Amino acid sequence: MFEPSDDVIVEWRAATVGLLDHLCLEVNKYLKRELGGNEMTLAQLLEAGSWKGGREIAEINRPNTKEPPILIDSDGTVF
Repeated sequence: MFEPSDDVIVEWRAATVGLLDHLCLEVNKYLKRELGGNEMTLAQLLEAGSWKGGREIAEINRPNTKEPPILIDSDGTVF
């Protein structure tokens, strides 16, 4: 279990946000026609694709704990 400020957590989050930032561009390109001139924001992608999707995947892959692959000592308020 790691603290939110531990290097491994900070780097994990940085890599995740970097990947999602790139993914957001690709999603917007792919959905350009369906979005009708609008674009999905990074916050929207995080909410739908990372937080919600991650919890659903964790529930399937780790049914006993439903936890992320790296445990963080947090009360759930740390982004």
